[in-house]
Amino acid sequence: MAKLTIRLPSDGGEITVECLNPSTAPPTYRIQVRIYRDCQGIPQPDTIWLRCQAASCNIDTTLMLVSSRITDITPTCLTRQSACTSPGSSYVTHPYGWEEHYYEKIIQLEACSDWLFFYNDCCRNYMPGNIQNYSPSFFIYTRLNTLDAPCNNTPSYALPPIIVGCINQLFCFSPGLMEADGDRLEVGFTSCREDTSTSVVYTNICPGGCSGSNPLPAATPPTIDLEDGTICLWPNTISAGVVCLLIREYRGSTLIGEYLRDMQVVLLACSGTPPQSSAINGTLPTIPYDPTSPPTYTAYFCPGLPQCFTLEFEDPEAEPVSVSYAGLPAGASFVVSHNYTLSPTAQFCWTPATEGKYTFYVTLQDTTCILRNTKTYRFIVVVTNHPPTFSSCGTTLLPLPDKDYLTVKEGIRSVGEAALLLWSLPEEERPKIALFDAAGHVLYNVQAEASKGSMEIPSPSAAGMYFLQVRTRTGLQTLRLVWQ
Repeated sequence: MAKLTIRLPSDGGEITVECLNPSTAPPTYRIQVRIYRDCQGIPQPDTIWLRCQAASCNIDTTLMLVSSRITDITPTCLTRQSACTSPGSSYVTHPYGWEEHYYEKIIQLEACSDWLFFYNDCCRNYMPGNIQNYSPSFFIYTRLNTLDAPCNNTPSYALPPIIVGCINQLFCFSPGLMEADGDRLEVGFTSCREDTSTSVVYTNICPGGCSGSNPLPAATPPTIDLEDGTICLWPNTISAGVVCLLIREYRGSTLIGEYLRDMQVVLLACSGTPPQSSAINGTLPTIPYDPTSPPTYTAYFCPGLPQCFTLEFEDPEAEPVSVSYAGLPAGASFVVSHNYTLSPTAQFCWTPATEGKYTFYVTLQDTTCILRNTKTYRFIVVVTNHPPTFSSCGTTLLPLPDKDYLTVKEGIRSVGEAALLLWSLPEEERPKIALFDAAGHVLYNVQAEASKGSMEIPSPSAAGMYFLQVRTRTGLQTLRLVWQ
C-alpha cells in the first residue's frame, strides 16, 4: 500500500508587536502574527489563537486573532500559475505555492517585564529534510518588556521567510530586519522549536549533522551577520530546510525583547543565475555588489543635506529584470528607471535628519520558469558627521596659517555646473585635489602645477553630496559640496 503524505500548512512565521497609542492607560498595541502556508496543504483558518502570559503581572490568557490579509508570494514566472491560484491542482502540474497570512488584534498591555506571546500549530510542512518527520510541530514566540521599554515596537521584517536559493553558488538571504526605535539588535542562529522548551529533532543531511547553527547542507557551515541576520553559504545539495533566528533587542544594556523567527529555505538546481546589482555608484560588470565587501553596499551620508547614489542591474543570461524594494528610511526615495528591461537602473535619494545606521533591501527577479531566479540585496546608509573616508562633514575648509587660503564658492550647485576652487599656498606647495562621492569612489583626481591659482571642479553626473579633498604638506582639508 502506498504511503499517503499530507503536506501541512505551516512553512514559517513570526509575531510582531506595534505600539499604536502610548497615551491610553495602559498603552494600545497591535499584535500581528504572520503565518506562511504551503498551498498544496490544508487551508489556513480565518482565526487563530495566541497564548499571552506575564507572570510578573499574574496574566495568562488566550487571544483570538482574525485574518486581515492573504498574499500569494510564490515567485512564479508570468506564464505559470502557483498552486495558490489553482485550488485543487496536483503537485505535478503546480509544484510551488506559498501564501502569507496576516492575523492581528488590537489590545492594551500593562507594564510587565516578562510578556510572552506564542503560537503553536500541531503540524509543520513535511517538505523540510533537515528535521525528523516525527517532530513536525510548529512554534513561534515573542517576549516583550513593557516595564523598562513602554510602548516599544518589536523589530519588523521586510522580507518573507520563504526563500528559494540555488545550489553550487554563493547564496545569501536576509530576514529583512527593520528596527523603528533605534534599539540595538543581536541576531543569531537557534534551534527551531516544538514548544517553549523543546527543539525539533534534526537529521543528518548536513555535513556533521544538521543543527540550529548548521541547518542546511553546504560545503562549509553558514555565516550570519550578527546585526541584521543576513546568512551566507555555498549549498551543494537539492533540499529544503527550516532555519530559525533568535533576535534580542536591547535599549542601552537592558534586554527589552526576544523574538523567534521561523523560516523555510528551498534549495534547487537553478536554470541560470539570479540577476545582479552593481555596487553603490558602481557599474556592471566592472564594479558589482559583493556580499563579503561592505564598501560595495555601504554609503556614508551627512545629516541635513540631500544626497543620492545610483545602482545598475542586469541578468547574466540577458533576461528582463524586475526591481522591487522594501524598508526605505522615512523620507527617502528609490526611483527605478527602465524596470522589466535588460538593464534597469535606480537612484536612492535622501535628506537624513539624524545620525544612525539604516538598511533597506532591493529584490531582483528574472523571467525563468517555473520559479523566477530571485536575489535580494541589502544596502546600508550610515548617517554620520564623521565619515571614515573623510575628515568631517564641515561646510568650510579649515583655516591655513598666515595669508594662505583654500576656498570654494559656497552654496548648492545644479548638476552640470562646475565648482570653482581658489588657493594660495607657500611657494613649494602643489596641492593634490580629489572629488569623492558619498561611497568613497574617486570621481576626479589631479595635482596642481602651481602654489597659487584656481581650478574648476567638474560636476558629477548625478545629484547628491560629494567631498572635495585638498592635500597639502600641512595636512588634508575636506569640503562638502552639493549638486542638485
